[in-house]
Amino acid sequence: MTTRSHRGPEGIRTAGGLGDDPFDEDGPSLEPVEWFLNEEDQPGDEDFVERLIPARGLVFVVGEPGSYKTSLLFQLALCATEGLPFLGHHVRPDAHVVYIGFEGGRRATKERIRREAQALGIASPGFTIGFQQQFALDDYTLARLEAQLGAMAPCAVVIDSYAQAHSLDEVGDAPVLLKALHRIGQAAQGPVILAHHPTKASASRRAQRLRGHGSHLGAADVVLFMSRRGKRVDLSVEKARDFPDGGRWRLEFDPLTFLLKPVNVTLRELVEAVVRETGVADRQDLKNHLMERTGKTPQAVNAAIRDAIRDGTIQNDGRSLRASDDIA
Repeated sequence: MTTRSHRGPEGIRTAGGLGDDPFDEDGPSLEPVEWFLNEEDQPGDEDFVERLIPARGLVFVVGEPGSYKTSLLFQLALCATEGLPFLGHHVRPDAHVVYIGFEGGRRATKERIRREAQALGIASPGFTIGFQQQFALDDYTLARLEAQLGAMAPCAVVIDSYAQAHSLDEVGDAPVLLKALHRIGQAAQGPVILAHHPTKASASRRAQRLRGHGSHLGAADVVLFMSRRGKRVDLSVEKARDFPDGGRWRLEFDPLTFLLKPVNVTLRELVEAVVRETGVADRQDLKNHLMERTGKTPQAVNAAIRDAIRDGTIQNDGRSLRASDDIA
């Protein structure tokens, strides 16, 4: 039987100019995995919003115009800075948000923030805001922004919207754009959250409808998708690198407070939403997905699927399932 040798610090060769000890402060960040596993977690390692927004990385909030993305992002900024739960999720205690806005008028934005803050019981909102001109991702503005964010770090940076923050091509200039977003995240020592629009093309999963070069999806740590019907908004986690995706909320927009509030979703409504959002066409696959997601019994899930077919919410042509309004 062959015994593998495990090379510790004394066995790792150093590169020229990095010093004799690869584990000193001037050397590369290499360490035995045992040390890594036993090291104490730092406050900055905690999710910015528990199991929804990571401590660092890129988060895209994707939705058509008018899907209340801005309202949701102001709600996040207010809840995070005041230590209030966001959509029922715990927010990191030291959370702070820098909101950089490019859309909407100043007067309307002030009114939106005041109403949301009042409804949440916040007398004096504590997040930081900046209304920038277009082309905010050029080198000069980036350098200034890095300096300001460094003084406030750690913080989350919200950019609303991504399309208005630059004048580049989201396909051809994707490497330049992603490098700029990485610089912002490094300076802020927190997540970069971007309001963005989907492509018009259909895709098997909504995360794949993220507009721009495919490298945006690859670089994204979380993709949240928002779709609106009247005052009702569906918010779903379409990609999550460090925790399970598939989370979903049915929200209702309050035009008086500008807040989005969770509402109860029936199992039958969830059947329609899953078919619409994931494109699952096989009835057994749909049943398995719903059972895993809700913990409901096979009998309850089958009944909900039958009800959805019976009332015409989804249609079954004998081969596949489709949401009714997806059928020409």
